[in-house]
Amino acid sequence: MLYDFLTNNTENFVNSFYHKSLIMKSIRKRSYKGIEYIRLSELSEELSEEINNWLSNDVLIKIKTEDGILRDCIQVKDFLYWFENLYTTVQKEEKSRAHSQLTKTVAGFTYSLES
Repeated sequence: MLYDFLTNNTENFVNSFYHKSLIMKSIRKRSYKGIEYIRLSELSEELSEEINNWLSNDVLIKIKTEDGILRDCIQVKDFLYWFENLYTTVQKEEKSRAHSQLTKTVAGFTYSLES
């Protein structure tokens, strides 16, 4: 049982780390006049929906380029704050809630109800 617990938790950690790495690799960071930013329109649909629930006018920035004004930008530092502190935390809580629904503790031992 301890082996299963450690194996499952290690797997969950690796999967979570891998998922976060994939997300961060898919983010296209840009720089303009020393400002590092991300365009929200270039995020995946899932990330775009999630971050839009958090965004405020204080976080959104406009970048004026030769092509015009980009109105859907957020600084990289603000995105990283959101990703590490809010998005990742919500993901962990959802997984934890789902995991607790799949386990049962009897006489001090935790049994997984996973198949």
